[in-house]
Amino acid sequence: MAKIQNNTPAILGRFKGMGLTFYRRGDDIVARSSYKFQPSHQSSAQFRSRERVRRLIALWKSFPYNGHPVMETPDGLIPYRAFLRINSQVPTAYLTAQQHKAGGAVLVPGLCVSAGRLDPIEYRFDALPDGRRLVVTSLRTTCDSDLSQPLAPATAEAFGDLILGSDLNPSLRTAYILRFYCLSQGVKHTDEADAPVVQVRCADVPLDGKEPFTFLDGHELYTHHGYLAVACPDIPDVAYAVALLDPRHHTASPQCILTTATCHEPYTTPEAATRAATSYGNVRDKSYRPESDKR
Repeated sequence: MAKIQNNTPAILGRFKGMGLTFYRRGDDIVARSSYKFQPSHQSSAQFRSRERVRRLIALWKSFPYNGHPVMETPDGLIPYRAFLRINSQVPTAYLTAQQHKAGGAVLVPGLCVSAGRLDPIEYRFDALPDGRRLVVTSLRTTCDSDLSQPLAPATAEAFGDLILGSDLNPSLRTAYILRFYCLSQGVKHTDEADAPVVQVRCADVPLDGKEPFTFLDGHELYTHHGYLAVACPDIPDVAYAVALLDPRHHTASPQCILTTATCHEPYTTPEAATRAATSYGNVRDKSYRPESDKR
């Protein structure tokens, strides 16, 4: 039988700082220069695409480690990749290179914070007689439907009893967790630029009644005409979401934020896009309009 010699080089390692690549060819180790040249410019289409991804990455990083969105997709994407793909349709906020470097992020409407196989929870804004804003969910409580009052029980056991029941909320299970999200827009001051930032807070409420929970500061759980609600402080540029999580099967209900904030609007204009493109200094064509983006 003839012996076939393998002359295909096997890469041993690259040393970017030295600009060298070492590989084995037969019994010899060979070194050659290794530099990767990329064009210093980008087209307007490339800039739009990269800006959209940059903004979503910044939003993902805004979530606390123990409150990252639970995202389950049919093709099994990891949550981070699923978050980027599912939210690719939300408005693109254009920030300058300096704002991006400072970790800038913009609260945009329609942002998805969870996705999976569980039944979605609906919610809407309402108000108490004193004018305090409520986020009213579609989850029913055992309380009188004519009342609107705080839920006095502060224990997980008591909370579970208020919303669990065979006919009350059939889609709920004791193994599930209710996660309440509060997203607020702020500003980070740096020497180079004032960058918009998003602060994300969350509170997990287990329905099994075995673990204590701490709710969002400044917020109260309410029953509003027989439905579970959250009384909110008077804070501008804020958004809310309530997600149902199943930690056993790593899935969730599909939920998007609820907000009346318009803080994103100055960052989605043609002027904002041109200002952002100019700050990078390598976009060949700055005459495009963000409204023409095809998503």
